[in-house]
Amino acid sequence: PSITLFHFMVLSYETKVHFSPYGHRWMRNAILTALRALKVEQHDEVNDWAAKDECNNFYTDGDLRGMLKDPALVLNQFQDDKWALEMDSNNNNNSNNNSTWIKVVNSLDHPAEVVLSYMSMGPISTSYPTVRVEVSRAGGGGGGVRIVPYEKERAYPVHVVQQKGVGVIPPGHSKMTITVLKPNQDPFRIVGIMITPREIPMPVVGV
Repeated sequence: PSITLFHFMVLSYETKVHFSPYGHRWMRNAILTALRALKVEQHDEVNDWAAKDECNNFYTDGDLRGMLKDPALVLNQFQDDKWALEMDSNNNNNSNNNSTWIKVVNSLDHPAEVVLSYMSMGPISTSYPTVRVEVSRAGGGGGGVRIVPYEKERAYPVHVVQQKGVGVIPPGHSKMTITVLKPNQDPFRIVGIMITPREIPMPVVGV
């Protein structure tokens, strides 16, 4: 029993929430072993999806891929292998300390949903600010969506990525404005933007 306990202890970090690097390798090998036992064959033939979407996710590589944004919205490596655009309400380089912007592009030929990926914490508390996100074309308003980066549906402390739809935009260029409503200890952290033609379930991803 003690050997078995030690073996499984090293599969996760001390928090016992996320896999350790060894745990990821162990799980990978377990999956490959099961696939070989089932004699699953690889099929390389692929077909076009009926619907297209676009994803700019810089969470793991810090590559903004030419994104146009407010210069005061700074890319920061907040953990060893995690990146985010950080909006700091105390940033003196911003003409409006409580607000910042990102240009979003819908290259599809029909309206599409803008989905924002951001860091969140819980379930006891969060160190991230509450914000309002609005997407609009030049000269027009688009309402707004309130985001509270707080993950309450967990029984243990987490620091995770959450996604939320923030509005529908027509084809072409639009502007996404993020405004801090309630400051907190850490800046609001954006880790990705997705343009999708349909509503889809939004998973929660651990750090």
